Amino acid sequence: MSFFSRFSSFHRHTWFLVAYLLLVIAISYLQDVYWFGAGIGLLLLVAWYHGQVGQLLRRTLYVILWFNIVVSIGYIALMVYQDKAAWLPLIRLNLRVFLLTLLSFSVMAHINLFKALSFSEQLTYTLVLAQSQISTFRRASEDFQLALASRSLNPPTLRDRYRSAAATVAWLFEKSFFASKEIALALKSRGFFHD
Repeated sequence: MSFFSRFSSFHRHTWFLVAYLLLVIAISYLQDVYWFGAGIGLLLLVAWYHGQVGQLLRRTLYVILWFNIVVSIGYIALMVYQDKAAWLPLIRLNLRVFLLTLLSFSVMAHINLFKALSFSEQLTYTLVLAQSQISTFRRASEDFQLALASRSLNPPTLRDRYRSAAATVAWLFEKSFFASKEIALALKSRGFFHD
């Protein structure tokens, strides 16, 4: 298949994915907070039109809240230590993260990744592997949470939840390490790496 025939057979989901990636690059170069505000306003307007503002904001804040708080505290501590106030970069950073996360959730709600990557068998196969791993790890994480709840007479304390989370993360790392070896061997046996 020639380059141009493959190019013309792209699915509309592929074009949305390409546009999303270009927007991510553009937003990464933006410096003006007014552009960040305009982008956030536009995305919220589109979400309002589809009746998804509350859900979109909840998901976005859930994902970035602790990250932004920790980074902001570290940045403020650095400003205090260096005895100089530079609030604009902190505001710019928080708005950029918020806009990128909002954009990601907005786009992923309307894109089917399997259709978007249908032009490449290898990318589709990689996506299938990633989806299967995500499903496995999500199920394991839910099992760990149920195990903690079933083994506790009283509601788990914060310390119990931290210990359970640490055990879950350790298990997931170990599982992903061994699974990655098996997946790499399976891909190699199917000629994925062309070596």
